[in-house]
Amino acid sequence: MKKILWISPIAPYDSIPNAGGKDENYYIKSIAKDNDVTLISFCRFDEINKINYEGYNIKPYIYEYKLDLKSRVVRNIKFDLLTKVNPFDKYCNFVSGVLKDFILKTIIQLKKNDYYPDVIILDWTQCILLIEDIKKIYDNSKYIGIEVDVSFLGIYRKLCLEQENTYKRRKYNKFKKIELNALRQLDLIICNNDKDNRLLIDNGICNQSIKTINVFSTSHKDFLRKNIKKNTVFFFGAMERPENYKSAIWFINNVMKDLQDIDFLIIGGNPVDELKKYESENVHILGYVKDIREYFESSLCMVAPLVAGAGIKVKVLEAMSAGVPVLTNEIGIEGIYARKNIEYIYCKNPNDYINSIHMLQQNEKALRDISINCRKFYYNKYDNIKSAENFNKILNSI
Repeated sequence: MKKILWISPIAPYDSIPNAGGKDENYYIKSIAKDNDVTLISFCRFDEINKINYEGYNIKPYIYEYKLDLKSRVVRNIKFDLLTKVNPFDKYCNFVSGVLKDFILKTIIQLKKNDYYPDVIILDWTQCILLIEDIKKIYDNSKYIGIEVDVSFLGIYRKLCLEQENTYKRRKYNKFKKIELNALRQLDLIICNNDKDNRLLIDNGICNQSIKTINVFSTSHKDFLRKNIKKNTVFFFGAMERPENYKSAIWFINNVMKDLQDIDFLIIGGNPVDELKKYESENVHILGYVKDIREYFESSLCMVAPLVAGAGIKVKVLEAMSAGVPVLTNEIGIEGIYARKNIEYIYCKNPNDYINSIHMLQQNEKALRDISINCRKFYYNKYDNIKSAENFNKILNSI
């Protein structure tokens, strides 16, 4: 049994809604069965009662924060002001002062209490960037970094969407250098897809330092495709995230104007006001939906016309697991090695989405074949239990 110190910006729990949190929750609990795990993490004040590690060898140290205006102002003044606006910030304004302060103070206290971890797992880029500071405290531990997304790729795509200027370009170049430098100091990097693995190798990270473990995804094997509503398509994702709501807006502006017979359902919590203003007779913003079964079972397809983002898109995998035909582009399918127009439908421009939706409406065989093929692909490729076993093997070998 090893002593594992797991450091993360998101405290995981069973009902956590975001994909990264689900991934963390699954893997930390899988390794806690055979190892002694200490968790340093963060959660909203209203989430703390959802966190339950009973039955697992997990000892949590969790910073609870409130989202009300007064609490945010106090945090910003006390911790975050310089990290958010300082152009010379060590971490390119990517690491919150609250996050850094709580993690380092907690680690110092753990060491004073004679706690010495065998392995330190830094989950997400925000924590990986702190490796130099943490190594000053624990210099004999082995370090694993979980690169949920390669963050410099996501920042680059965001840069491409905005009006580029010299400052933004320089900041991106600086951040990329900082992220890669932090990754080089790890004993092992875990990516959740081979595409990110190759991206890091292409940017000078040693091949032997990287392992790929499939991202955790919720299987909807029990969902049955039935009573298909051929005039209904949906988008699925956290709707406070720009890569999601901007993608939904793109679809509305570029595709829906030529699909007057289609109802477009936008499913996902916390839709922003920028998105809400697009609600109309055939654009329905549903917000958080407790049970997605009826939409996965009866909608014609899911569209994922992503304009930004990085890493595996778990929403695409979840749809595939239920046999929902997915219409998406390069960003939506990257790292998922499905066959275009067999296990998913590749769409590059508005006409591709329009024509593909019409084709599925009119071609029963194509609709059925893609549904069957994407299910087979998912269950042949993505096995959460096997991935957890591989994670434990990595821990045992380091």
